[in-house]
Amino acid sequence: MTERMWLYLFLATEAMTIPLTILAGLEDVLPELPDAQSLSIHIVGAAGKEFANLMLFEELLHLLPSLIYLRVVTIGPRSPGESAGQTGGLSQEVSMACCSICESQGRRRTVTSYRGLYHDYARTSQYQKPDLAVLFHSGRSQAEGASWAPTTRFLVDSATATLCTTYTNREALEEVAELDHLGARMIVRPEVNRWKALPPLPDFLEREHTVYYHNFYRYIFQGKM
Repeated sequence: MTERMWLYLFLATEAMTIPLTILAGLEDVLPELPDAQSLSIHIVGAAGKEFANLMLFEELLHLLPSLIYLRVVTIGPRSPGESAGQTGGLSQEVSMACCSICESQGRRRTVTSYRGLYHDYARTSQYQKPDLAVLFHSGRSQAEGASWAPTTRFLVDSATATLCTTYTNREALEEVAELDHLGARMIVRPEVNRWKALPPLPDFLEREHTVYYHNFYRYIFQGKM
């Protein structure tokens, strides 16, 4: 393999970490996953990185041969809503393009966005419990803790299978401490995510001469003990 090809693959992990981390989470919570024909994924607190890589969600169709329909809902204050400047707007469901092979097999995927907080979205008539909720780098223990608290409680109380990622082990442990206080049942306790991005990012806050990665650590919870 040439050095240039290796570099392309190395950099590709920065984007591919998103669908592959989701797939690994689905494998942990859905025993029936190999035979699933439809899946619903909620991206909670969705921001720029998730929107920039929405096209790569088709990899879930490629990696799950039985899957016919993938529905992704992005929810967060920075998600696009029904109209510009209208907080709490739900966008129309949009059909995303698929490759020619997926189209020939009748496979499809859609994306819907809600601009607002997840616990508010859960009170709308459009809400349907997902197969997996995903929080990429929510920073719940670092900032906006009060605004995240009702969403965290809802995810626990509704027994929604929830995958979370963090940049550091300290973040993961702090977030899980909150979940332990709420009596959440941990499916996977904090661990290094094998599908983390590989390009390192310098860490200026923890310790000098250390690095972190996108989706470095992960954990999963569902319901209560």
